Amino acid sequence: MGHPVFKLLQPHWYKTLPLNAAARATLVPQIIKDLVGVKPDYVFRYIRGEFENFDFVSCYVPNDLAAHSFPNTVEGLADLRFRAYTYARNMVPMWYCIRDYVKTVLAVHYVIDAVVAADEDLRAWCQEVQTAGHIKTFPTITTVDELCDAATMAIHIAAPFHTAVNYLQRFYHAPSSSPSRRACACRCRRRWRSLRGTRRPTWCTPCPSAASTSGCSPCRCRGC
Repeated sequence: MGHPVFKLLQPHWYKTLPLNAAARATLVPQIIKDLVGVKPDYVFRYIRGEFENFDFVSCYVPNDLAAHSFPNTVEGLADLRFRAYTYARNMVPMWYCIRDYVKTVLAVHYVIDAVVAADEDLRAWCQEVQTAGHIKTFPTITTVDELCDAATMAIHIAAPFHTAVNYLQRFYHAPSSSPSRRACACRCRRRWRSLRGTRRPTWCTPCPSAASTSGCSPCRCRGC
């Protein structure tokens, strides 16, 4: 109970863990399984598969964005092409803000990597998450940076990410889901067709948010 990592994470997990436990014990088996349109057995198999195959490190916000060919810095996301990508533009600065806080708190106890590697309680925690927690990709933490990243991810999931899930933010931005695309429907459809079969980094090209759309109104013709 007095371990520095426990004391760091406990306030952020105080409400989220009980809520998630209640969802797994009550909400999903008694309500959700009857609403999704497939057999309950398939629902539980899907949830278990997603849970056991969750890649903890790859889902760190900077890693996740980079893996999907998006900028993972505040400067990169300042480009006008991403102005409608609210999730990334919010989460990237929030991630680094949380990480700075985590690093400041943990620096009191973990001055060098050797202290982290020698922490038996920390090693046991990693093993418990990997086995009893069924998150096989949880890192075996041996450095200060690995500890800071893992703790940041734990807080991110419990707080900002949890909020984003509840309020249905778009995790990956594409012109097909951009409000600005709907504002210039004809132009986007023509330019979108020209990009079929191209790689994801070019997806932002048809997005009118990259250029001025003043005076542009949606076309109502059905031939576009």
